[in-house]
Amino acid sequence: LAAHPKAQRARLRLSHAYRAVGRPADALPLLEALAAEQPDSGKIQGHLGDTLMALGRVREAVVAFQAALRGGAPAGEVQGRLAEALLAAGDHDAALSAYQQALAAQPGDQALWLALARAQAKGGDTAGAVGTYAQVLARWPEHPGARLALRALVGPEGAPALLAPAVPWPAATLDPTLAELAAQVPEGSAARPATVLRDEREVVVDARGIAEVVHRRSVLVHRQDASEHHAEARIAFHASHPPEVRVARTLTPDGQVLPVGPDRQSVQNPHAGTPLYGDGRTLVLAFAGVEPGAIVDYEVITRRPQADLPGAWWDGYILANAEPTVQVRYVLDMPAALKLAVRAPGLGEPTRTTPSPGRARWAWVARDVAGQALKASKVNEVPGVYVSSLPSWAAVDRW
Repeated sequence: LAAHPKAQRARLRLSHAYRAVGRPADALPLLEALAAEQPDSGKIQGHLGDTLMALGRVREAVVAFQAALRGGAPAGEVQGRLAEALLAAGDHDAALSAYQQALAAQPGDQALWLALARAQAKGGDTAGAVGTYAQVLARWPEHPGARLALRALVGPEGAPALLAPAVPWPAATLDPTLAELAAQVPEGSAARPATVLRDEREVVVDARGIAEVVHRRSVLVHRQDASEHHAEARIAFHASHPPEVRVARTLTPDGQVLPVGPDRQSVQNPHAGTPLYGDGRTLVLAFAGVEPGAIVDYEVITRRPQADLPGAWWDGYILANAEPTVQVRYVLDMPAALKLAVRAPGLGEPTRTTPSPGRARWAWVARDVAGQALKASKVNEVPGVYVSSLPSWAAVDRW
């Protein structure tokens, strides 16, 4: 700064250093000058609000945090700090609203839940505080602070019902099939990013080839850092055959079902921005409310155009989940007389049933499959199923 007094980045970093060593009064003029130069910067307004809070100037901090939100600062980061400032300024109702907005943006933020509960209790809303602490325990069943606070709020008579042994994964209780799968998740799994409860593919074949494919997947999120990764699902399909979304939802630990409506479904062209053209498209499902303890669940049907020559088709399914999977299932529903070339590494022998006369239903099932770290040298060990109606290269030539 001695060499370049107006260097904005250096001034901002110096303000951080002042705050880090307990000198917010020295940081304030630097941030005020930066805010005057960049009035629309949500980032700088947020830092200014933090500094004003450290100096006890809470009403000015409220103004700075509100400006930060208008300037595009992430709501999940700023709303909680705004709520704290509003509470310190005595605006209790506005503080509660800000906490709730912050939690809508970051439902897995444990500190925000606890701050909301404390604010409700401080304002005399005992029932609201009890409900918030109950939601904390739905997400983190053994949280000691929440359990102690609940016991203090409801007394010895009400505590046993609220503090009864918790269901390990309460979101799974909203669906019997998912509850059965979640019951097989071993203890101590909360340390991993997530567990795939089921990864299933059902392929229906008719006389011409593959008629439809059912994609079914459910993921139990354990850690906050996995929430963003699993908040989106992508399914490939053919542009001439739009996919059918049967189920797409988030099941939350506090008992909510958040559907993925049309406004959270989009289609992307993987060839956009390239000199290539193709019929492939990608359905993108954006899930709301994904947090630790939530389950992302979807079932989508895709259909395929048939080749000019009927009966020539193939399908491939590779289990490439990085997280452990409770149940893997690949089902092939086809004409019973059809002869296929099949390879299924890592999934064992299939079972065969007869769903209707003239039809055969083959199912490859595996349970408790470890997470896969894909490496070229071990590609043949990754569980999968490869099916083709062409059993040999000679058949390919004839086709």
